[in-house]
Amino acid sequence: MEAVLRSIIEGVSNNYGKEFFDVITLKMHEVIGADFTFIARLDREAYVSRTISLVAGGQVVDNMEYSLTDTPCANVADNSVCMYPTEITRLFPDDQLLIDMGIEGYIGTPLIDSEGQTMGLTVALYKDPIQTPEFVETIFKIFSGRIAAEIERSEYEQQLEDKVSKRTEHLEKALSELKSAQTTLL
Repeated sequence: MEAVLRSIIEGVSNNYGKEFFDVITLKMHEVIGADFTFIARLDREAYVSRTISLVAGGQVVDNMEYSLTDTPCANVADNSVCMYPTEITRLFPDDQLLIDMGIEGYIGTPLIDSEGQTMGLTVALYKDPIQTPEFVETIFKIFSGRIAAEIERSEYEQQLEDKVSKRTEHLEKALSELKSAQTTLL
C-alpha cells in the first residue's frame, strides 16, 4: 500500500488544474486496475455530471456529460460511497450507458467541498467483478479530499482571473476615455 500511495503522490505532487486531474485519474486508474476511471463535477440543476478527467483503457480521453437519472452516480451525488463489486447492471437496469459498456463492477465516492456539500464524484467502472473492493475504496477515500480541494482551488483561480480580466478591460476603457478627453482638451 505504501508503494502505491507513494506512486500516486509523486505523480501529482507538482501538478495543478487540468494536469493534476488527468495525472491523478490516470494514476488511480493504473493502481486499481479499472477499465474506466473519472472525476466529474455535478450540475444539480440539470441533474447531470460532467467529467473533468476521464481515463479509458489506460489513456486520458475526451470528457463527457451524462444524466444522473437511474444511475448509481445519483446515489454518490447524494453523498454516499457506493461500492458494487458485481452485477451493477442488475441493480441499475435502467442505466443504459453501463449496460452498453458491459460494466460489471462500480465504485463511486463523493467529492465534498469546503462547505460540506457534494460537488462532484470520482468513479471507477470495471468490465469484470472488482477483485479488491476494500483496496479500491480506500484509494478513492484517501484522494477524494485532495481532488475536491483542487477543484475548489481551480475554480477560485478562474474566478480571480475573470475578475482581473474584467477590471483590466474596465481600466483600459477608462484610460482610452481619458486619452480622448485629453486630446479634446488640447
